[in-house]
Amino acid sequence: MHDVATLRARIADEPYRSALARAWHVTDAEGVIAHFMATPSLARAIADQEARRVNTDDRNLLEFAFARGTGQPGAVDEELLMIARARSEDRPDLTGGPVDWASVEDQRLEMLVAAGRVPVAPVGAGRDLVRRAEAYAQFNAHDMIGATAVWSTQRRQPGRLLELEVMGEALADLGDRAALPLLDRLRASDPTEADALRARFLFRQGRLTEATDALLAAFSSYREDPWPDPDLMRRAMSEVALPLAVDRASARRLYDALAAPFVLDMLEAERLHARLELISRLDFDKLCVEAFAPFEPEVPWDSSLITRARCYRAAGDPRAAQAEDDVETFLDQSGRPLGEGLLPPP
Repeated sequence: MHDVATLRARIADEPYRSALARAWHVTDAEGVIAHFMATPSLARAIADQEARRVNTDDRNLLEFAFARGTGQPGAVDEELLMIARARSEDRPDLTGGPVDWASVEDQRLEMLVAAGRVPVAPVGAGRDLVRRAEAYAQFNAHDMIGATAVWSTQRRQPGRLLELEVMGEALADLGDRAALPLLDRLRASDPTEADALRARFLFRQGRLTEATDALLAAFSSYREDPWPDPDLMRRAMSEVALPLAVDRASARRLYDALAAPFVLDMLEAERLHARLELISRLDFDKLCVEAFAPFEPEVPWDSSLITRARCYRAAGDPRAAQAEDDVETFLDQSGRPLGEGLLPPP
């Protein structure tokens, strides 16, 4: 049994207030309750049903079940919640005050969005919740026009943290000034995300120098702040940083800004690959050995091996011969097209 009044009081104090805002993007008791999946009775029912399925070394059920779920973030939670709803076991026992259950359902949708899943409103949901779910689905499909259009068909303005982040990014990607007040509100909780999204807005507006300034501010704070959404920061790097490198001066600023790792080595592979992309817009022969250095000796086993071999050959690096051998091995081990040797010559 949980007391709602006690929960609300605790959430209002530090460190819970800021911790919940950063880690879960929630600011109220309803957001915390949204993370409740199922009552103990469902756990007991699962245990009873699985009692005869014993995990052993030669019949490792857990290992194979884990493998089936790889690459599907949130899938287990989503299925568990669906089952709990169907059994009316998706709400905790609460005392001490009312709960806005409509807000709980809203924030359960937001959890799916944050996990990259396609949010679906529960059976019997109101029209506005259904439309918000559709807007989130459009956002996760990278259809920013669709996301903003569908969101406008329901009544509530973005207000919760994840709403500010999602609709702020959607509007920023369209260069719509309606993004700016959302980003201002987001900044109070997550200045790094706000700077990254402001950079996207300025880029779409064609204000490239200002966009670069904002993005460099985001990268700078990301070296100390581990909480920004990694997918948002990944998109900022690939969809904003690289297109911003329109000349040598801007490319150099971005290349230098990505020289130091982000906090906890967040997005390390993406950061290093972005630097490789940028050297082609600067001085490839002069910078490529430096850009490839962090990858050695366990270099990525992909097409960048070809660029690495060209780099070491041009620079007269003593690893050039090994780099050439790596390319040959990579190409030999690559999958061949089905039609190779079977189709008539063009």
